[in-house]
Amino acid sequence: MTDTLKILVFVILTGLWLSEFIFFSSPKKESLAGKKSFYLVLAGILVSILFSIIMFLTETALITGRNGALLRGVSLVLYAFGVFLRYWSSRLLGEDFSRSIAVRRDQDLVSRGPYRVLRHPLYTALMIMVVSVSLFLQSIPGIVFALVVMTAVLGVRIKEEERIMEEHLGERYIRWKEKRQLLIPFVI
Repeated sequence: MTDTLKILVFVILTGLWLSEFIFFSSPKKESLAGKKSFYLVLAGILVSILFSIIMFLTETALITGRNGALLRGVSLVLYAFGVFLRYWSSRLLGEDFSRSIAVRRDQDLVSRGPYRVLRHPLYTALMIMVVSVSLFLQSIPGIVFALVVMTAVLGVRIKEEERIMEEHLGERYIRWKEKRQLLIPFVI
């Protein structure tokens, strides 16, 4: 695959990611719960990507040559998987999808698709997508920065979301979450 084709695929995947805001809009009457952590995650995404762009443009510790070309190809596969996982997970949540943390006491806990094995596939997808952007830009500091920042901000968001889920759904959520990994199947 040529560099031009890789860039085109990257742009298309980025467009798909951003169009998530059109296809999966949040409910009109969204609660304020989780708004701060939503903006924290959004800032983490933007800062991670901006840092990776700066590292790429300043050619700081880039992975080049054959390894760089391979890395770009791998990053596109991961990026596509992340976008797919994000769309799939959002679709499974249906009307319960929200960018804030909105929980109804009678809410069903989704146990299909990626929710069979993961508690937070949407956040797994975000991590994959942001790190994939950094991988595509081929800067080692950018990749490390994205991993650290996204782990930190998603950790805050997940902790808040799980606390609210336990408050609203109680033992039902606790039993559900005990059967699933946090973010990565068979790891965490």
